[in-house]
Amino acid sequence: MILRVDGGFKSGIDVLMAAAMGADEYGFGSVAMIATGCVMARICHTNNCPVGVASQVSVKNLVLKISLLNILLNILQLLLAEGRAPCPFSWSSWRLG
Repeated sequence: MILRVDGGFKSGIDVLMAAAMGADEYGFGSVAMIATGCVMARICHTNNCPVGVASQVSVKNLVLKISLLNILLNILQLLLAEGRAPCPFSWSSWRLG
Protein backbone atom coordinates (compact mmCIF):
# COMPACT_ATOMS: atom_id res chain seq x y z
CA MET A 1 0.00 0.00 0.00
CA ILE A 2 1.27 3.43 -0.95
CA LEU A 3 0.08 6.56 0.83
CA ARG A 4 -0.13 9.53 -1.56
CA VAL A 5 -0.69 13.00 -0.13
CA ASP A 6 -1.63 16.14 -2.00
CA GLY A 7 -2.84 19.65 -1.30
CA GLY A 8 -1.53 22.56 0.68
CA PHE A 9 2.20 22.04 0.14
CA LYS A 10 3.81 25.46 0.18
CA SER A 11 7.33 24.68 1.39
CA GLY A 12 9.78 21.87 1.96
CA ILE A 13 8.75 21.80 5.62
CA ASP A 14 5.22 20.77 4.59
CA VAL A 15 6.68 17.84 2.66
CA LEU A 16 8.80 16.82 5.67
CA MET A 17 5.73 16.90 7.93
CA ALA A 18 3.84 14.68 5.48
CA ALA A 19 6.80 12.29 5.38
CA ALA A 20 6.89 12.19 9.17
CA MET A 21 3.24 11.14 9.13
CA GLY A 22 4.03 8.26 6.77
CA ALA A 23 3.52 9.60 3.24
CA ASP A 24 5.20 7.76 0.38
CA GLU A 25 4.29 10.00 -2.58
CA TYR A 26 3.59 13.73 -2.79
CA GLY A 27 1.50 15.74 -5.23
CA PHE A 28 2.17 19.37 -6.10
CA GLY A 29 -0.71 21.04 -7.90
CA SER A 30 -1.44 24.62 -6.94
CA VAL A 31 2.12 25.55 -5.97
CA ALA A 32 3.36 24.35 -9.36
CA MET A 33 0.64 26.24 -11.25
CA ILE A 34 1.17 29.47 -9.32
CA ALA A 35 4.95 29.22 -9.77
CA THR A 36 4.45 29.04 -13.52
CA GLY A 37 2.30 32.20 -13.55
CA CYS A 38 -1.25 30.92 -13.12
CA VAL A 39 -3.67 33.57 -11.82
CA MET A 40 -6.29 30.98 -10.77
CA ALA A 41 -9.01 32.32 -13.05
CA ARG A 42 -10.58 28.83 -12.96
CA ILE A 43 -11.39 28.77 -16.67
CA CYS A 44 -8.84 26.12 -17.68
CA HIS A 45 -11.52 23.89 -19.22
CA THR A 46 -12.60 26.63 -21.66
CA ASN A 47 -9.17 26.86 -23.36
CA ASN A 48 -9.13 30.61 -22.67
CA CYS A 49 -6.43 30.88 -20.02
CA PRO A 50 -5.61 34.59 -19.58
CA VAL A 51 -1.93 33.78 -18.96
CA GLY A 52 -1.60 30.92 -21.43
CA VAL A 53 -0.53 28.27 -18.92
CA ALA A 54 -3.50 25.97 -19.55
CA SER A 55 -4.48 26.86 -23.12
CA GLN A 56 -3.85 24.53 -26.03
CA VAL A 57 -3.03 27.13 -28.72
CA SER A 58 0.25 25.79 -30.08
CA VAL A 59 1.73 29.01 -31.51
CA LYS A 60 1.01 30.97 -28.33
CA ASN A 61 2.44 28.30 -26.05
CA LEU A 62 5.56 27.12 -27.83
CA VAL A 63 7.95 29.58 -26.19
CA LEU A 64 5.85 29.80 -23.01
CA LYS A 65 5.98 26.05 -22.33
CA ILE A 66 9.79 25.96 -22.54
CA SER A 67 10.20 28.84 -20.09
CA LEU A 68 7.54 27.39 -17.77
CA LEU A 69 9.40 24.10 -17.63
CA ASN A 70 12.51 25.88 -16.33
CA ILE A 71 10.46 27.76 -13.73
CA LEU A 72 8.75 24.55 -12.60
CA LEU A 73 12.08 22.76 -12.26
CA ASN A 74 13.41 25.65 -10.17
CA ILE A 75 10.48 25.58 -7.71
CA LEU A 76 10.74 21.80 -7.28
CA GLN A 77 14.50 22.06 -6.71
CA LEU A 78 13.82 24.76 -4.10
CA LEU A 79 11.38 22.47 -2.28
CA LEU A 80 13.97 19.69 -2.40
CA ALA A 81 16.69 21.97 -1.03
CA GLU A 82 14.41 23.08 1.83
CA GLY A 83 13.76 19.48 2.71
CA ARG A 84 17.46 18.60 2.70
CA ALA A 85 18.57 21.63 4.74
CA PRO A 86 19.50 20.85 8.33
CA CYS A 87 16.92 21.88 10.89
CA PRO A 88 18.19 24.65 13.19
CA PHE A 89 16.09 23.24 16.02
CA SER A 90 17.39 19.69 16.14
CA TRP A 91 17.45 17.61 19.30
CA SER A 92 21.23 17.89 19.61
CA SER A 93 21.03 21.69 19.80
CA TRP A 94 18.71 21.66 22.84
CA ARG A 95 20.40 22.38 26.16
CA LEU A 96 18.50 21.41 29.21
CA GLY A 97 19.42 22.66 32.63
